[in-house]
Amino acid sequence: MKIQKKINSCRLCKSSQLNKIIDFGKVALGNNLQKTRYNAINSKKFNLCLNNCEKCNHFQLSNSVSPKILYQTNYTYLTGVSNTFNKHFLDYVYWLEKKINNKKSKKSILDVGSNDGTCLHYFKKKGYYVIGVDPAKKPAKIANNRGIHTINNFFNKKTSKEIVSEHGSFDVITSHNVLAHIENIEETFLSIYDSLKSNGYFCFEIGYFRDVLKKNLFDTIYHEHLDYHHANPLCSFLNKIGFSVKNLSTNSIQGGSLRVLCKKEKKVKNSKQVDIFRSKEKNSVLFNRKYLKSWEIIIKNKMKIYGDTLKSFSRDKYIKIGYGSPTKVVLLMKLSGLDSKDINYIIEDNKLKINRFLPSTGIQIKKFTSKKLNKPLVISVFAWNFYEEIVNKLKRTLPLNSIIISLNKAKINFPEVKFDIIVIDYNSKEKDLEQIKKQLKKSNFKNSIISLDINEFINDIKKINAKKENVTENQISNMSNIHKSLLVGKNQCNDLIYFVEDDYIHKVESISEMIFTYERIASLTNKELVICPADYPYLYTKTGDTKVFLGENYHWRKIEETLCTFLMSKITIKKHWGKLTSMCELEHYPFESPLHEIYKEELCISPIPSLAVHFTNVNSIFGLSPNTDWKKLWEENKVK
Repeated sequence: MKIQKKINSCRLCKSSQLNKIIDFGKVALGNNLQKTRYNAINSKKFNLCLNNCEKCNHFQLSNSVSPKILYQTNYTYLTGVSNTFNKHFLDYVYWLEKKINNKKSKKSILDVGSNDGTCLHYFKKKGYYVIGVDPAKKPAKIANNRGIHTINNFFNKKTSKEIVSEHGSFDVITSHNVLAHIENIEETFLSIYDSLKSNGYFCFEIGYFRDVLKKNLFDTIYHEHLDYHHANPLCSFLNKIGFSVKNLSTNSIQGGSLRVLCKKEKKVKNSKQVDIFRSKEKNSVLFNRKYLKSWEIIIKNKMKIYGDTLKSFSRDKYIKIGYGSPTKVVLLMKLSGLDSKDINYIIEDNKLKINRFLPSTGIQIKKFTSKKLNKPLVISVFAWNFYEEIVNKLKRTLPLNSIIISLNKAKINFPEVKFDIIVIDYNSKEKDLEQIKKQLKKSNFKNSIISLDINEFINDIKKINAKKENVTENQISNMSNIHKSLLVGKNQCNDLIYFVEDDYIHKVESISEMIFTYERIASLTNKELVICPADYPYLYTKTGDTKVFLGENYHWRKIEETLCTFLMSKITIKKHWGKLTSMCELEHYPFESPLHEIYKEELCISPIPSLAVHFTNVNSIFGLSPNTDWKKLWEENKVK
């Protein structure tokens, strides 16, 4: 068996006119995690070089590693461990059903590269007859154990014939971030075509190379990814196979993906939307030769800065860990010059990776623990495509804990005030609900948890948002949650209602200060008001005149924009009920624009400095509040 072989022609158009874009040298296989540090350090390395086809502009590796080495030895990637992917697939199923408008009572679907069956699980719940095929033994076994019939093999001409012979042709074939991995690309696509019924649909997602270039996501280049796709050469290739391309769209999964919807029909004809998409793409960075030539220098400079930054944290003073051990991290380690001397260990959620060692560096992978450490912690999120999910996991217990502490303090300061806390929950795992209940028991006031049923609001939600895009299931659940919160506030509460999202951490004096301020300023102005507890970064870019008020211990300024965390009276809710509920009927852009309309009539104020910190992307204008020791606040609210 030849372990690695040269690719001498374009995998899509067969041209031999290939130009080198970037050469990373010899790199170990990212998914080849080892049981011992010695084996990891001595892992075999393979050439990793990216080429570009001069004729069709397709991007691909210069060499391919045997699929049996890549996928049937130590392959440990699992889709289902990520909440991000679970939510993505939920939205995907909803989107695809609308696009294909398949009203048959019994529908069949085949997923190529089905991994642990996460995507098929959601189709099965919809009543589809589902079949998966995947060459990786461990993920396929997991899928079969959860009731998703999965064939443990490579999808090729032989396998496809066997599947069709046993199960018949399929209404739909799907694939997710797989088709860049396959060695025999033409054979695979032809086999997919042959496995479909007439007028059947083929829908797949792949990494979008435009986003790789724009965002410098160089670490998505590794041995498993033979191809780096974009719409123009891909559509031409699909047309040659016999597919009409009906829709092209992009999403943020895996740093940026291209979603392609094809149809098997007698006459090959792409949609107008596809033609427009391809035309716009030709003006992008994908066709910028000057940028492509400079890309290697840009990457190396960025990685030197990254490596030097981590090395500046002395191992004597800090514990330095990585979160996540994706395939991409091996290349990142090499280019940044980092190894086991610079990273103490890596933490992981995927049980198949725990207690193994990273190729080349020999860094150990451990299970996540909240155990107290004897030194300050420096965390590098290596699985950057799941950044928000990982950060949310790290802070999961903090927000509710901070609210309870602040409410308990307010109850002491305002003994005559009755406080209730109501949690609106949607599809939380049982262990998370138990954790919430434990925290609520620490409070000194009435509390309850309402389980959200989105069917209560589904008929009121417009299926197209303000950006003329299909509304996803995740967006529907968000709008339903807000609608339920507003109804509870309107019907069950007596005076002031504090609507708060689950990613704000509050100071102990937050609730007390808001109540005192509301009493003072409402009395002085003789009108109801809206209070936002956060001092958002965007406020420091404003240069216009504003009103400033004095609270108990804080100054407050008049503002015109907030997110969905605010304190409001029942009177104001009833007065602006139509505008408030419009947020729950249509996905506006920005989402909170109806709130901003209300603030033109009502006085909305926020504190200086912040009473609560919004733990979102640090680059967001609604992110981490300035002039606040958020690290100290984080530590104060850790659940013991």
